[in-house]
Amino acid sequence: MANIKGRKYYSLTAENKEASVYIYGDIVSWEWLESDVSSYTLAKEIEELPGDIETINVFINSYGGEVAEGLAIYNALCRHKAKVKTYCDGFACSVASV
Repeated sequence: MANIKGRKYYSLTAENKEASVYIYGDIVSWEWLESDVSSYTLAKEIEELPGDIETINVFINSYGGEVAEGLAIYNALCRHKAKVKTYCDGFACSVASV
């Protein structure tokens, strides 16, 4: 499995024709903590996914965060040609539920 800039609480991996995104932290504009996720970082990594990706699985366990950041992540996923499936692994509160 190829790991693209993986971290403990947030990671994006790609294998075969599927990618998996794990968002296990607060959604913020600036990554102060290891568990924080920003739209810039995630959108950049989604854009860099191999062209043959058909499905993006998004696993969420987050209390939410900044609305603008959450909407930017949502829009980055919508722009990708792959089918997006989401899974709530714990909490999907506030903007993490979008």
